[in-house]
Amino acid sequence: MSSGIQDQISFIPEVAWGTPGVPSKSIGVHAGDGIQTDMDIRFTTAFNTTLAKNQGSFKGLAKHTGSYSMDFAPGYATYLLKGALGACASALHSGETLVSDHTMIEGTTKTPFTIEQYIDQICRRYSGAICTGFKFSQKMGEALQAEFGFIAKTQATATKITGAYDTVKVLDSNELGATGVKIGNTSFTEIQSLELEYKNGAFVDHSVSGNDPVTWGIKPSEVTFKLEAYMDTAFAVKYNTDYLTALEQALELIWTGAATIGTAAHYILDILVPKMVFTAGKYPITESHNLITLDGAASYNIATTKLIQVIVTNLIAALT
Repeated sequence: MSSGIQDQISFIPEVAWGTPGVPSKSIGVHAGDGIQTDMDIRFTTAFNTTLAKNQGSFKGLAKHTGSYSMDFAPGYATYLLKGALGACASALHSGETLVSDHTMIEGTTKTPFTIEQYIDQICRRYSGAICTGFKFSQKMGEALQAEFGFIAKTQATATKITGAYDTVKVLDSNELGATGVKIGNTSFTEIQSLELEYKNGAFVDHSVSGNDPVTWGIKPSEVTFKLEAYMDTAFAVKYNTDYLTALEQALELIWTGAATIGTAAHYILDILVPKMVFTAGKYPITESHNLITLDGAASYNIATTKLIQVIVTNLIAALT
C-alpha cells in the first residue's frame, strides 16, 4: 500500500492508433478519476421457473475513458494540446536558436497516445488514447488549471517506468497580466476569472470482432467560454453593446512566462478564437463590487479558416 502522492501518469505519442509504445514522459496531475474502464457487463434473462432475474453474464462494449486535470505548464502538456487539435507547425522563435513556436489548429488526424496510469498496486497502459479536448480555467491569484479528456482503444497491465518529468514552471494569473485578455483586439484588466473549453467530437466504434473499439472518428467540434469581470465603463460596453447586438469578434488569451528562455524569449501560451459571440450575460445585484458574467461560443472563421488556434512557445524542438 502506498500514498496517492506516489501515483504516476506517463505517456508517449503513438506511431499508429492502438499500437502501444513505452511511455517516456511523465506529467503531474491533480487527484481525480483518471482513465477508467467500463466493461459494460450485460446479463441474460429468462423466465424458466427460477426466481432469479439474471441467468448469466458477458462482456459488452468496453470503453476506456476519463480525464486528467493539472496546473498547466507549457512543457510536456503541449503534446496533449496537439493531440486534441490535430495539426501543428513548429518553427524556431524569432531571433532564437533553441526556442520554438508550436502553432496548432484543428486537423482531422489526431495523435494517439499510450498512457500509463500507475496507482499503487495497479499499473495499466491505455493505448490508442485520443485526446477529446481540453478546458482551461483561470482565477486571479491562482495557477492556470487545465483538464484533458481521453478515450482509448485498449488497456493492458504494465510495469511502471521511472518517472520522467519536465521542470517547466506552471503558468499563473500574474503571467496573464494586464494585456493577456483581448476582446476585439482590446485588452481588458477587469477580468476576475475565465474558462475556455474545446471539444473535438472524438468518438470510438465497436464491431463484432471484439469488446474493445475497432475504429475512431470525430464529430463537429466546438469552443465555449466564460468571462467574469468587475464592471466599469469599458467592460459594461461588452454587455450593453456587444452582447445585446450579438457582435461577432475575436477573443485572445495570452499567458507570458516571467522567466527568460533562450536568448530573450519566454514561455508563452496564446489561445486565439478568431470569431466568437457572447451567448449569455448577467449583472447580478451584489454586496461587493459589481460583476458582469459573459458566456460565449465560437464560430468557424472563413477569413482565417480557423475555429481556434493555440500557440505554445517553449524549448521543445518538435512535438513528435
